[in-house]
Amino acid sequence: MGRKRFQIMALCMAGSMLFTACGKEKAADKEETASVSDTKDSKDSAEGSDTKKEIVIRMGHTGSDTCMMQLGYETMKEYMERESKGRIQVQIFSGGQLGDDAAHVTAVQNGDLEMIGINNGYMTSYQESMNIFSMPFAFKSQDVAYAVLEGDWGKEMLDSLEEGCGLKGLGYIDSFAYRELTANKPVYTPDDLKGVKIRVMPTEVHLAIWEALGAQPTAIAFSELYTALQQGTVEAQENPFENIVTARLYEVQKYVMLTNHVYTTGVVVANPAWYNSLDDEAKEIVQGAVDACYQFQKEEAAKREAEYKKTITEAGVEIIELSDEQLGVFEEAAKPAVEKITDMVGEETVNSLYDAIDKAEKELGK
Repeated sequence: MGRKRFQIMALCMAGSMLFTACGKEKAADKEETASVSDTKDSKDSAEGSDTKKEIVIRMGHTGSDTCMMQLGYETMKEYMERESKGRIQVQIFSGGQLGDDAAHVTAVQNGDLEMIGINNGYMTSYQESMNIFSMPFAFKSQDVAYAVLEGDWGKEMLDSLEEGCGLKGLGYIDSFAYRELTANKPVYTPDDLKGVKIRVMPTEVHLAIWEALGAQPTAIAFSELYTALQQGTVEAQENPFENIVTARLYEVQKYVMLTNHVYTTGVVVANPAWYNSLDDEAKEIVQGAVDACYQFQKEEAAKREAEYKKTITEAGVEIIELSDEQLGVFEEAAKPAVEKITDMVGEETVNSLYDAIDKAEKELGK
């Protein structure tokens, strides 16, 4: 971990030096749109703005330059730099330049990065209650999931992060999609999974889910998954459509089953000390950027899913849509995993989630 932190600090220092060295040139390029136009409008206002400290926000993630996380970061960057008139500058380090997901979380806790977006599955190592987001078969539709995340329950989970793991929760991010099962044979019931070697996320809950469903789960790094499927180390895996397509996993799998077993989301978190040091205007801009990212990703997720399905079917992979009755059998079989999550996060947290889901379903007429 020390070596990864050193890499993060070195990269961030290099980025800061580059930003400082180029500052005068960038200021000249932006003179028309920033300081000059402001001065023409109001000299006093411009002078007041000049006294405000410039803010550099460093953000990293492990995904590609075309993944939903990257697009979300770019949305935040554009919003913050535009709304602050260049006072806030955002540096994005993609593709795991700064280490793995754990290294990114630790970097924000230590103040080596200001903000990140992170899948909730990886947050469980830092706050056990975050396992609630992996509750199998909890959300019957995306509309219900959105309503829960945007409601009181979602806000309470974000607020719990500062005390729970030393991070300021600002909002939700990621692919906003269900995790689906892929395999080299059709799977219609849990019986079809008996003895099947499946790669899952390296978390206790995800291992428990697939053990309950009768498979033989194993944790393999995502970067090694394509090769593991190609060589037969594992026969199946589960991921959102985005990961199935961008990692080209459909090339080494024959079937996709729409199991919708876990709804995928993540959180945007910041270093609390850094966030609290911001003035009110900067805090408002940062929060506005996170909200804009969330809205963008919701819209983009729907468009991309249709494109992903088309890519997969054109490659000759069959997509199998399971009936409500078949999904009910999977949900029943997954109950031992639900019990495990309840033991981990407590009945109060579980009941609060189901209450929020019931409320959302009634309001939406589901």
